[in-house]
Amino acid sequence: MDCNIIITRDNGCHGEGYQAALALSTLTFSCVYHNQSQLNSSDQLFSSNGYHGDLAGKYRHPQLFFTLMFCTCVQVILMGLDSAGKSTLLAKLLTGQVMETSPTIGFNVGTLNLDKKTSLTVWDVGGQKHMRPNWRLYLDDCEALIFVVDSSDQGRMAEAKAALKKILSEEKLRGVPVMVLANKKDLPNSMTIREVSTSLDLPSYTDRLWEIQACSALKGLGLQQAFTSVNKMIKRS
Repeated sequence: MDCNIIITRDNGCHGEGYQAALALSTLTFSCVYHNQSQLNSSDQLFSSNGYHGDLAGKYRHPQLFFTLMFCTCVQVILMGLDSAGKSTLLAKLLTGQVMETSPTIGFNVGTLNLDKKTSLTVWDVGGQKHMRPNWRLYLDDCEALIFVVDSSDQGRMAEAKAALKKILSEEKLRGVPVMVLANKKDLPNSMTIREVSTSLDLPSYTDRLWEIQACSALKGLGLQQAFTSVNKMIKRS
């Protein structure tokens, strides 16, 4: 499927790419695609309020609309360690395709319309260790944090836990809701969302709404449901 999507990349911190992205964040380019992929019924959404039921349930045949129009976009930040699958996730969500990606130095940004009234500008920020001190530079006007972890890499969960704790200590994220995406659910050795939740100590974040959901960026499983949930969390917070 051919389509035009705004995905601006900047290799610096708030350089020319960032300024261009800010100017473009009120525009969305467009296409409609269908994704009928579903997670297993056992993969449930777990949150600060408990289990929220079958992921596939209500959104069996979701559509994402990318419409050429001016709109006010909600700012959402996509963060996580390097190799967690953030850029692959964003590309799959926006285009419906798996695109070749390289480690993000700086950021990528795309605009997603969940429906005719709601749009999210998603900032995918590089997760390499030397980039993490710059995460705080992207927090202005952030209304939700999406933190992606590689659920198949149990050895890096402690590192992910520390990175999440550090960024959530920033004043600009006080009370901002968090969606944790346990990516690479399609791999046989992936951790359950309860295991990931425990490893990241998510229940300790009692000062904000949080949810965790299993997903697969490569297969497109759980992505649309997750961003729909993010939008609901923003409205509730």
